[in-house]
Amino acid sequence: MRADQREAQPREHDPRDVPQQDEGNEDEREAPLGSFYQYSTASGLRRLDLGSVHIANSICFSLDGRTMYFCDSPRRQIMACAYDADGAAVADIRPFASLGPLDGQPDGSIVDAEGCLWNAAWGAGLVRRERAPVAGRGRPAWLYSAVPDDELPGGVAEYAGLASALAETIEQTSGSPGRDAIDAGRRWGRQLATARGPGTGDDADARRAVVKLLDGLGFAPQPDARHVVVRLTRCPLLEAARRHPEIVCGVHLGIVRGALEVQGGEIDGANLFAFSEPGACLLDLSGPGCHDGERQP
Repeated sequence: MRADQREAQPREHDPRDVPQQDEGNEDEREAPLGSFYQYSTASGLRRLDLGSVHIANSICFSLDGRTMYFCDSPRRQIMACAYDADGAAVADIRPFASLGPLDGQPDGSIVDAEGCLWNAAWGAGLVRRERAPVAGRGRPAWLYSAVPDDELPGGVAEYAGLASALAETIEQTSGSPGRDAIDAGRRWGRQLATARGPGTGDDADARRAVVKLLDGLGFAPQPDARHVVVRLTRCPLLEAARRHPEIVCGVHLGIVRGALEVQGGEIDGANLFAFSEPGACLLDLSGPGCHDGERQP
């Protein structure tokens, strides 16, 4: 984003008094309850006329303090508006940048010394940089599209769409969603593994084949030396998994067990521990257990 690079002159209060945020409800299906506010020592707390939001985020300003950037994270769109700090007034509210279904949700933003906006996209492992179109003379406008920190393997988008639809269907129709999710995932895993060819029957080879399968589905697995404990550092269905962990994680566990069955590995030894550490889930292939039980030593 490009703007006048001169800092605004000091006044009775900073012309870029930072608005406060009331995050409201994270679930976009609920009525938005959050708002954006400005606080200054001179005028106290004043609500900005930016409508109601679910998760107020991405607040930052152009270098001259006259443009404010903000977002409602679940809507996946960073907005811009003209900003008058003295009057706590906003105008010309408009879209600035949009994120796709696999690009995460816009989180915190900052404008750098060149007037460019950087945004941390939650759940996608990426940073976006956008530049507003130049009005009149100046450098040509440019725009960087959002991409993951490393390229997503082919087929990930298709898998994410199918698995999301499956999770929603199980939630709405099943009397035992956790068990049915594992069963559905197991059938899916058998199909995926069969398409890759039969296994050798060796348990170690089966574990390696499953890790390769998960890599192709976009989980960015990090196995230990023996492929027994695997860190899954990316979830193609992160938002759905946070809403329906029993179902989504059950489908993923079933995929692993179904693939192991085809490859000749230990089926009951597979256990998935969702969100067990920051930035990763753990897949444990070390011994028998249950999906929701304690991890094997």
